Amino acid sequence: MRNHERILAAARDAIEMSGASVRLDDVARRAGVGMATIYRRFAGRQELVQAVFEQFFTVEIEPIVQAARADPDPWRGLVSGLEGTVASIIDNRVLLEAVWDAGVAMTDVAGRFLEPLSGVLQRAQAAGTVRPDLRPEDLPGLVTMVVAPVTTGQAAHQWRRFLHVMLDGVRMGGPLESLPD
Repeated sequence: MRNHERILAAARDAIEMSGASVRLDDVARRAGVGMATIYRRFAGRQELVQAVFEQFFTVEIEPIVQAARADPDPWRGLVSGLEGTVASIIDNRVLLEAVWDAGVAMTDVAGRFLEPLSGVLQRAQAAGTVRPDLRPEDLPGLVTMVVAPVTTGQAAHQWRRFLHVMLDGVRMGGPLESLPD
């Protein structure tokens, strides 16, 4: 188990330095293990990047969305869940770019993100603070809309502005035009 954790930590460091082009021999060197040890635990670079991402998600994103779920004010919970997620993704954008470049499937983590925030969204809708036609599956898209300009190098310092413009679009406050399917 110690080798597994050392490999993940070394891979995370290597990804921060090299992005998606991280080489397994570099990870092995950083972790102080041989290539055979890497391949006993991971089939290849894609599987290793996926494991690093899953660890990131477990340690950084899940606590954010669980805290959002626990917030008694559903609007505040939704805002803090989305804001915390966006902040963490932006802080770790090199890892996310490596995940995208490696073609890592994120369906498992998407469910772990959506499940707690879906309940928060439903409570906010029941309280009349969020438009009733917003769907839980819209939430990852909302995060992506805020993160995309930042990960492409545009306006990295303006993500909070983008987030609050987006949040104003989902908050109830007057007559709404229905969202298209």
